[in-house]
Amino acid sequence: MTPEQQDLQAPGNAGQDTPPADALRLLALLPSIPLGGMERAALRVMQEMRSRGALVHVLTNRRWGEKVRAEVAAAGLEQSGIAHIASLGRPRSWTEWRATAVSFLVTGFELMRAHRQHRANALLAPCLHVAWFARGVARRPDNVSIFRVPNPPILERQGIRAKIDRAVWRSVGANFDYIVCNSHYTASLVSKITGQSDDVLVVRNFAPNLNRQIKTLAPTLPTGRRRVVFLGQIAANKGVDVLFEAARLILPDRHDLDFVLAGPEFYRDPFRSHLDARIEEAGLGDRFRMIGSIDDVQGLLRQGDVHVCPSISPADSFPNVVLDAKQASLPTVAFPTAGLPEAVEHGVDGLVTVDYSPEALAQALASLVDDPEKRRSMGAAAYASLERFEPARLSERWLQLFRGVSEGEQGRVT
Repeated sequence: MTPEQQDLQAPGNAGQDTPPADALRLLALLPSIPLGGMERAALRVMQEMRSRGALVHVLTNRRWGEKVRAEVAAAGLEQSGIAHIASLGRPRSWTEWRATAVSFLVTGFELMRAHRQHRANALLAPCLHVAWFARGVARRPDNVSIFRVPNPPILERQGIRAKIDRAVWRSVGANFDYIVCNSHYTASLVSKITGQSDDVLVVRNFAPNLNRQIKTLAPTLPTGRRRVVFLGQIAANKGVDVLFEAARLILPDRHDLDFVLAGPEFYRDPFRSHLDARIEEAGLGDRFRMIGSIDDVQGLLRQGDVHVCPSISPADSFPNVVLDAKQASLPTVAFPTAGLPEAVEHGVDGLVTVDYSPEALAQALASLVDDPEKRRSMGAAAYASLERFEPARLSERWLQLFRGVSEGEQGRVT
Protein backbone atom coordinates (compact mmCIF):
# COMPACT_ATOMS: atom_id res chain seq x y z
CA MET A 1 0.00 0.00 0.00
CA THR A 2 1.46 3.36 -1.00
CA PRO A 3 1.50 6.40 1.31
CA GLU A 4 -1.06 8.01 -1.00
CA GLN A 5 -3.43 5.07 -0.43
CA GLN A 6 -2.77 4.58 3.25
CA ASP A 7 -5.49 5.63 5.63
CA LEU A 8 -3.79 6.50 8.92
CA GLN A 9 -6.21 5.50 11.62
CA ALA A 10 -6.09 5.75 15.38
CA PRO A 11 -8.44 4.38 18.03
CA GLY A 12 -11.44 6.63 17.78
CA ASN A 13 -14.66 6.38 15.84
CA ALA A 14 -13.40 3.58 13.62
CA GLY A 15 -15.17 0.28 14.07
CA GLN A 16 -18.22 1.73 15.79
CA ASP A 17 -21.67 0.30 15.15
CA THR A 18 -23.66 1.89 12.36
CA PRO A 19 -24.37 5.44 13.54
CA PRO A 20 -27.83 6.98 13.44
CA ALA A 21 -28.78 8.85 10.28
CA ASP A 22 -28.69 12.20 12.08
CA ALA A 23 -25.22 11.65 13.60
CA LEU A 24 -22.84 14.58 13.49
CA ARG A 25 -20.09 13.66 11.03
CA LEU A 26 -17.33 16.19 11.53
CA LEU A 27 -14.54 16.55 8.98
CA ALA A 28 -11.74 18.51 10.68
CA LEU A 29 -8.67 19.90 8.90
CA LEU A 30 -5.24 20.42 10.45
CA PRO A 31 -2.29 22.17 8.78
CA SER A 32 1.07 20.54 8.19
CA ILE A 33 2.89 22.29 11.00
CA PRO A 34 3.75 21.26 14.58
CA LEU A 35 0.78 21.99 16.79
CA GLY A 36 0.99 25.24 18.71
CA GLY A 37 -1.36 26.51 21.39
CA MET A 38 -4.16 27.54 19.05
CA GLU A 39 -3.96 24.33 17.02
CA ARG A 40 -4.10 22.29 20.21
CA ALA A 41 -7.19 24.26 21.22
CA ALA A 42 -8.82 23.26 17.93
CA LEU A 43 -7.81 19.64 18.53
CA ARG A 44 -9.50 19.88 21.92
CA VAL A 45 -12.72 20.93 20.16
CA MET A 46 -12.50 17.79 18.04
CA GLN A 47 -11.98 15.61 21.11
CA GLU A 48 -14.92 17.19 22.93
CA MET A 49 -17.19 16.67 19.90
CA ARG A 50 -16.16 13.03 19.79
CA SER A 51 -16.99 12.70 23.50
CA ARG A 52 -20.47 14.05 22.66
CA GLY A 53 -21.06 11.28 20.12
CA ALA A 54 -19.84 12.95 16.92
CA LEU A 55 -18.01 10.92 14.29
CA VAL A 56 -14.81 12.92 13.86
CA HIS A 57 -12.37 12.41 11.00
CA VAL A 58 -9.21 14.54 10.84
CA LEU A 59 -7.40 15.35 7.60
CA THR A 60 -3.68 16.07 7.87
CA ASN A 61 -0.93 16.60 5.32
CA ARG A 62 0.36 13.17 4.33
CA ARG A 63 3.67 14.54 3.10
CA TRP A 64 4.77 16.88 5.92
CA GLY A 65 2.33 16.26 8.74
CA GLU A 66 4.13 13.51 10.67
CA LYS A 67 4.19 15.36 14.00
CA VAL A 68 0.58 16.45 13.64
CA ARG A 69 -0.52 12.91 12.81
CA ALA A 70 1.21 11.60 15.94
CA GLU A 71 -0.70 14.07 18.13
CA VAL A 72 -4.00 13.31 16.43
CA ALA A 73 -3.39 9.60 17.05
CA ALA A 74 -2.55 10.32 20.71
CA ALA A 75 -5.86 12.20 20.95
CA GLY A 76 -7.66 9.04 19.87
CA LEU A 77 -9.15 10.48 16.67
CA GLU A 78 -9.62 8.79 13.31
CA GLN A 79 -7.48 10.37 10.60
CA SER A 80 -6.20 10.14 7.07
CA GLY A 81 -3.79 12.13 4.96
CA ILE A 82 -4.17 14.20 1.83
CA ALA A 83 -1.29 15.18 -0.39
CA HIS A 84 -1.51 18.96 -0.53
CA ILE A 85 -2.23 21.65 2.05
CA ALA A 86 0.22 24.45 1.29
CA SER A 87 0.61 27.72 3.16
CA LEU A 88 -0.54 30.95 1.53
CA GLY A 89 2.61 32.64 2.80
CA ARG A 90 5.40 33.62 0.45
CA PRO A 91 7.24 30.45 -0.69
CA ARG A 92 10.90 30.42 0.38
CA SER A 93 12.21 27.76 -2.00
CA TRP A 94 11.50 26.12 -5.33
CA THR A 95 9.99 23.15 -3.48
CA GLU A 96 7.56 25.44 -1.66
CA TRP A 97 6.69 27.28 -4.90
CA ARG A 98 5.86 23.97 -6.52
CA ALA A 99 3.82 22.76 -3.54
CA THR A 100 1.84 26.01 -3.46
CA ALA A 101 1.12 25.88 -7.18
CA VAL A 102 -0.07 22.29 -6.97
CA SER A 103 -2.23 23.14 -3.94
CA PHE A 104 -4.00 25.87 -5.88
CA LEU A 105 -4.83 23.31 -8.54
CA VAL A 106 -5.78 20.20 -6.55
CA THR A 107 -6.36 20.82 -2.83
CA GLY A 108 -9.97 21.92 -3.26
CA PHE A 109 -10.75 18.74 -5.19
CA GLU A 110 -9.00 16.57 -2.60
CA LEU A 111 -11.01 18.14 0.21
CA MET A 112 -14.26 17.75 -1.71
CA ARG A 113 -13.48 14.08 -2.31
CA ALA A 114 -12.70 13.54 1.38
CA HIS A 115 -15.95 15.27 2.33
CA ARG A 116 -17.94 12.87 0.12
CA GLN A 117 -15.95 9.82 1.25
CA HIS A 118 -16.66 10.44 4.95
CA ARG A 119 -20.22 11.69 4.31
CA ALA A 120 -19.49 14.71 6.46
CA ASN A 121 -22.24 17.09 7.51
CA ALA A 122 -19.95 19.47 9.42
CA LEU A 123 -16.57 21.03 8.66
CA LEU A 124 -13.97 22.57 10.98
CA ALA A 125 -11.00 24.59 9.67
CA PRO A 126 -8.62 25.90 12.38
CA CYS A 127 -6.41 28.22 10.33
CA LEU A 128 -6.83 30.75 7.55
CA HIS A 129 -4.98 29.08 4.68
CA VAL A 130 -6.77 25.76 5.21
CA ALA A 131 -10.11 27.58 5.42
CA TRP A 132 -9.35 29.31 2.13
CA PHE A 133 -8.59 26.04 0.34
CA ALA A 134 -11.71 24.48 1.89
CA ARG A 135 -14.12 27.26 0.90
CA GLY A 136 -15.67 25.07 -1.82
CA VAL A 137 -16.57 22.41 0.74
CA ALA A 138 -17.61 25.07 3.24
CA ARG A 139 -20.36 26.48 1.02
CA ARG A 140 -21.98 23.09 0.34
CA PRO A 141 -25.60 23.16 1.52
CA ASP A 142 -25.33 19.69 3.09
CA ASN A 143 -23.00 20.71 5.91
CA VAL A 144 -22.34 23.37 8.54
CA SER A 145 -18.91 24.93 8.18
CA ILE A 146 -16.93 26.67 10.93
CA PHE A 147 -13.65 28.54 10.66
CA ARG A 148 -12.06 28.70 14.11
CA VAL A 149 -9.75 31.73 14.09
CA PRO A 150 -6.35 30.98 15.68
CA ASN A 151 -4.91 34.49 15.43
CA PRO A 152 -6.53 37.85 14.67
CA PRO A 153 -6.00 39.52 11.30
CA ILE A 154 -3.36 42.23 11.02
CA LEU A 155 -5.18 45.36 9.87
CA GLU A 156 -2.10 47.58 9.83
CA ARG A 157 -0.57 45.95 6.75
CA GLN A 158 -0.30 48.10 3.64
CA GLY A 159 0.14 47.53 -0.07
CA ILE A 160 -0.38 44.32 -2.00
CA ARG A 161 -0.10 42.10 1.10
CA ALA A 162 -2.97 43.96 2.75
CA LYS A 163 -5.13 43.55 -0.36
CA ILE A 164 -4.40 39.83 -0.50
CA ASP A 165 -5.17 39.45 3.22
CA ARG A 166 -8.51 41.21 2.90
CA ALA A 167 -9.45 39.19 -0.17
CA VAL A 168 -8.65 35.90 1.58
CA TRP A 169 -10.50 36.84 4.77
CA ARG A 170 -13.56 38.07 2.88
CA SER A 171 -13.64 34.93 0.75
CA VAL A 172 -13.54 32.75 3.85
CA GLY A 173 -16.16 34.90 5.58
CA ALA A 174 -18.48 34.67 2.59
CA ASN A 175 -18.25 30.88 2.34
CA PHE A 176 -18.22 29.65 5.95
CA ASP A 177 -21.40 29.53 8.02
CA TYR A 178 -19.68 30.69 11.21
CA ILE A 179 -16.39 32.29 12.14
CA VAL A 180 -15.59 31.46 15.76
CA CYS A 181 -13.09 33.54 17.75
CA ASN A 182 -11.87 33.02 21.31
CA SER A 183 -11.95 36.71 22.30
CA HIS A 184 -14.05 39.79 21.59
CA TYR A 185 -10.83 41.54 20.61
CA THR A 186 -10.30 39.10 17.73
CA ALA A 187 -13.98 39.07 16.80
CA SER A 188 -13.96 42.85 16.36
CA LEU A 189 -10.96 42.71 14.00
CA VAL A 190 -12.44 39.83 12.02
CA SER A 191 -15.71 41.74 11.62
CA LYS A 192 -13.80 44.73 10.28
CA ILE A 193 -11.77 42.81 7.73
CA THR A 194 -14.63 40.58 6.51
CA GLY A 195 -17.24 43.32 6.56
CA GLN A 196 -19.70 41.16 8.49
CA SER A 197 -20.55 40.59 12.13
CA ASP A 198 -23.66 38.41 12.44
CA ASP A 199 -21.75 35.18 11.78
CA VAL A 200 -18.65 36.14 13.80
CA LEU A 201 -19.06 34.54 17.23
CA VAL A 202 -17.02 34.23 20.42
CA VAL A 203 -16.51 30.89 22.15
CA ARG A 204 -13.74 30.78 24.76
CA ASN A 205 -10.96 28.20 24.88
CA PHE A 206 -11.52 25.12 27.00
CA ALA A 207 -9.94 24.94 30.41
CA PRO A 208 -6.87 22.67 30.29
CA ASN A 209 -7.24 19.04 31.22
CA LEU A 210 -6.41 18.41 34.86
CA ASN A 211 -2.96 16.94 35.26
CA ARG A 212 -3.46 14.10 37.75
CA GLN A 213 0.01 12.59 37.59
CA ILE A 214 1.74 12.32 40.95
CA LYS A 215 5.30 12.44 39.66
CA THR A 216 6.01 15.65 37.78
CA LEU A 217 8.03 15.65 34.56
CA ALA A 218 9.00 19.30 35.06
CA PRO A 219 12.45 20.12 36.44
CA THR A 220 12.56 20.24 40.22
CA LEU A 221 13.45 23.74 41.40
CA PRO A 222 15.14 24.58 44.74
CA THR A 223 12.77 24.98 47.68
CA GLY A 224 12.49 28.04 49.89
CA ARG A 225 12.42 30.57 47.06
CA ARG A 226 9.77 32.74 45.46
CA ARG A 227 9.33 32.44 41.70
CA VAL A 228 7.87 34.34 38.76
CA VAL A 229 7.10 31.90 35.92
CA PHE A 230 6.94 32.75 32.22
CA LEU A 231 5.64 30.31 29.59
CA GLY A 232 5.97 31.01 25.90
CA GLN A 233 8.38 31.61 23.07
CA ILE A 234 11.62 33.31 24.03
CA ALA A 235 11.10 36.23 21.69
CA ALA A 236 10.80 40.00 21.63
CA ASN A 237 7.13 39.96 20.67
CA LYS A 238 6.42 37.97 23.84
CA GLY A 239 7.91 40.79 25.91
CA VAL A 240 10.85 38.75 27.22
CA ASP A 241 13.27 41.65 26.89
CA VAL A 242 10.91 43.91 28.87
CA LEU A 243 10.55 41.15 31.46
CA PHE A 244 14.31 41.01 31.84
CA GLU A 245 14.49 44.76 32.43
CA ALA A 246 11.69 44.47 35.01
CA ALA A 247 13.59 41.65 36.71
CA ARG A 248 16.70 43.84 36.90
CA LEU A 249 14.63 46.42 38.79
CA ILE A 250 13.23 44.10 41.47
CA LEU A 251 15.78 41.31 41.93
CA PRO A 252 18.48 43.30 43.80
CA ASP A 253 16.19 43.89 46.81
CA ARG A 254 14.71 40.37 46.84
CA HIS A 255 17.44 37.78 47.29
CA ASP A 256 15.02 34.83 47.48
CA LEU A 257 13.25 35.64 44.18
CA ASP A 258 13.90 33.92 40.84
CA PHE A 259 12.50 34.23 37.33
CA VAL A 260 12.00 30.95 35.43
CA LEU A 261 11.23 31.03 31.71
CA ALA A 262 10.06 27.93 29.83
CA GLY A 263 9.57 27.80 26.09
CA PRO A 264 11.25 27.53 22.71
CA GLU A 265 13.11 30.21 20.84
CA PHE A 266 12.42 31.25 17.26
CA TYR A 267 14.49 29.36 14.71
CA ARG A 268 17.56 31.38 13.63
CA ASP A 269 16.44 34.36 15.71
CA PRO A 270 19.43 36.20 17.28
CA PHE A 271 17.22 37.45 20.14
CA ARG A 272 18.17 34.59 22.47
CA SER A 273 21.93 35.04 22.07
CA HIS A 274 21.62 38.80 22.65
CA LEU A 275 19.51 38.17 25.76
CA ASP A 276 22.01 35.63 27.09
CA ALA A 277 24.75 38.23 26.78
CA ARG A 278 22.69 40.78 28.71
CA ILE A 279 21.92 38.24 31.46
CA GLU A 280 25.60 37.36 31.80
CA GLU A 281 26.61 41.02 31.87
CA ALA A 282 24.10 41.67 34.66
CA GLY A 283 25.29 38.61 36.61
CA LEU A 284 21.76 37.16 36.79
CA GLY A 285 22.33 33.77 35.18
CA ASP A 286 21.19 31.87 38.28
CA ARG A 287 18.12 34.02 38.91
CA PHE A 288 16.79 34.69 35.41
CA ARG A 289 16.77 31.15 34.05
CA MET A 290 15.58 29.82 30.69
CA ILE A 291 14.95 26.08 30.85
CA GLY A 292 13.69 25.40 27.30
CA SER A 293 10.47 23.69 26.27
CA ILE A 294 8.74 21.40 28.76
CA ASP A 295 5.73 19.11 28.46
CA ASP A 296 4.63 19.23 32.09
CA VAL A 297 3.46 22.84 32.28
CA GLN A 298 1.43 22.26 35.43
CA GLY A 299 4.40 20.66 37.14
CA LEU A 300 6.37 23.87 36.64
CA LEU A 301 3.54 26.25 37.52
CA ARG A 302 2.90 24.44 40.79
CA GLN A 303 6.42 25.45 41.83
CA GLY A 304 5.76 29.12 41.09
CA ASP A 305 4.16 32.02 42.95
CA VAL A 306 3.21 34.40 40.14
CA HIS A 307 2.65 33.88 36.44
CA VAL A 308 3.70 36.62 34.04
CA CYS A 309 2.49 37.16 30.46
CA PRO A 310 4.12 40.35 29.14
CA SER A 311 3.26 39.76 25.49
CA ILE A 312 3.24 42.78 23.20
CA SER A 313 2.06 40.76 20.18
CA PRO A 314 -1.27 41.84 18.63
CA ALA A 315 -1.68 38.20 17.58
CA ASP A 316 -2.23 36.99 21.16
CA SER A 317 -5.97 36.56 20.92
CA PHE A 318 -6.44 34.64 24.18
CA PRO A 319 -3.26 32.88 25.39
CA ASN A 320 -3.82 29.38 26.74
CA VAL A 321 -0.97 29.89 29.21
CA VAL A 322 -3.26 32.11 31.28
CA LEU A 323 -5.71 29.22 31.62
CA ASP A 324 -2.81 26.95 32.61
CA ALA A 325 -1.88 29.44 35.33
CA LYS A 326 -5.47 29.61 36.56
CA GLN A 327 -5.55 25.83 36.92
CA ALA A 328 -2.39 26.04 39.03
CA SER A 329 -4.06 28.75 41.19
CA LEU A 330 -1.53 31.37 40.17
CA PRO A 331 -2.43 35.03 39.56
CA THR A 332 -1.23 36.43 36.24
CA VAL A 333 0.47 39.76 35.61
CA ALA A 334 -0.11 40.78 32.00
CA PHE A 335 0.34 43.66 29.63
CA PRO A 336 -2.85 45.28 28.24
CA THR A 337 -2.31 43.49 24.92
CA ALA A 338 -4.90 42.16 22.47
CA GLY A 339 -7.18 39.65 24.27
CA LEU A 340 -5.19 39.49 27.51
CA PRO A 341 -7.48 41.91 29.43
CA GLU A 342 -10.31 39.45 28.68
CA ALA A 343 -8.30 36.59 30.19
CA VAL A 344 -7.18 38.42 33.34
CA GLU A 345 -9.68 40.31 35.50
CA HIS A 346 -7.58 43.15 36.87
CA GLY A 347 -7.49 43.27 40.67
CA VAL A 348 -9.42 39.99 40.99
CA ASP A 349 -7.44 37.08 39.54
CA GLY A 350 -4.39 39.02 38.43
CA LEU A 351 -3.08 42.40 37.36
CA VAL A 352 -3.07 44.17 34.00
CA THR A 353 -0.35 46.82 33.84
CA VAL A 354 -1.07 50.46 32.98
CA ASP A 355 1.45 50.44 30.11
CA TYR A 356 4.19 48.37 28.48
CA SER A 357 7.17 49.71 30.41
CA PRO A 358 9.58 47.66 32.56
CA GLU A 359 8.70 49.96 35.46
CA ALA A 360 4.98 49.17 35.24
CA LEU A 361 5.68 45.46 34.96
CA ALA A 362 8.11 45.53 37.87
CA GLN A 363 5.64 47.41 40.06
CA ALA A 364 2.84 44.93 39.36
CA LEU A 365 5.07 41.91 39.95
CA ALA A 366 6.48 43.34 43.16
CA SER A 367 3.01 44.03 44.54
CA LEU A 368 2.22 40.30 44.30
CA VAL A 369 5.64 38.89 45.13
CA ASP A 370 5.75 40.91 48.36
CA ASP A 371 2.19 40.17 49.48
CA PRO A 372 1.52 36.44 50.15
CA GLU A 373 -2.09 37.02 51.17
CA LYS A 374 -2.82 38.96 47.98
CA ARG A 375 -1.22 36.18 45.94
CA ARG A 376 -3.32 33.52 47.64
CA SER A 377 -6.55 35.50 47.25
CA MET A 378 -5.97 36.22 43.57
CA GLY A 379 -4.77 32.67 42.96
CA ALA A 380 -8.00 31.28 44.44
CA ALA A 381 -10.02 33.67 42.30
CA ALA A 382 -8.03 32.59 39.23
CA TYR A 383 -8.88 28.94 39.86
CA ALA A 384 -12.54 29.76 40.47
CA SER A 385 -12.69 31.69 37.18
CA LEU A 386 -12.10 28.44 35.28
CA GLU A 387 -15.84 27.88 35.59
CA ARG A 388 -16.22 30.20 32.60
CA PHE A 389 -14.17 27.77 30.53
CA GLU A 390 -15.83 24.58 31.74
CA PRO A 391 -15.70 21.94 28.98
CA ALA A 392 -19.28 20.64 29.37
CA ARG A 393 -20.81 24.07 28.82
CA LEU A 394 -18.50 25.09 25.97
CA SER A 395 -18.76 21.74 24.18
CA GLU A 396 -22.54 22.08 24.21
CA ARG A 397 -22.21 25.44 22.45
CA TRP A 398 -19.87 23.96 19.87
CA LEU A 399 -22.28 21.08 19.31
CA GLN A 400 -25.14 23.52 18.76
CA LEU A 401 -23.10 25.42 16.19
CA PHE A 402 -22.19 22.27 14.29
CA ARG A 403 -25.88 21.40 14.32
CA GLY A 404 -26.57 24.76 12.69
CA VAL A 405 -28.37 26.29 15.66
CA SER A 406 -28.12 30.06 15.27
CA GLU A 407 -26.77 32.34 17.95
CA GLY A 408 -30.22 33.77 18.57
CA GLU A 409 -31.69 30.29 19.09
CA GLN A 410 -28.96 29.10 21.47
CA GLY A 411 -28.42 32.33 23.37
CA ARG A 412 -25.38 34.55 23.40
CA VAL A 413 -22.23 32.53 22.67
CA THR A 414 -19.46 34.02 24.81
